[in-house]
Amino acid sequence: SVDFASGFSQWSNGFTSLQGGIDSLASGSNRLARGSMDFQDGLASLETGSKQLSTKLNDAADKTASLQYGWPR
Repeated sequence: SVDFASGFSQWSNGFTSLQGGIDSLASGSNRLARGSMDFQDGLASLETGSKQLSTKLNDAADKTASLQYGWPR
């Protein structure tokens, strides 16, 4: 019966550490999901920023052309 008790406590410890592993796996995948959402947000704002930049560059080119030739393009 002593063997049974120690075997049961080992099994119980193993089960507890398995639960801990499952919990940390879940929190890791939550962090991964949040991280990939942040990454997608970052990509979207990068895309927006580069669109705005190209718009400003086009405007600057238009202004330069109208200064050079005296008429707006």
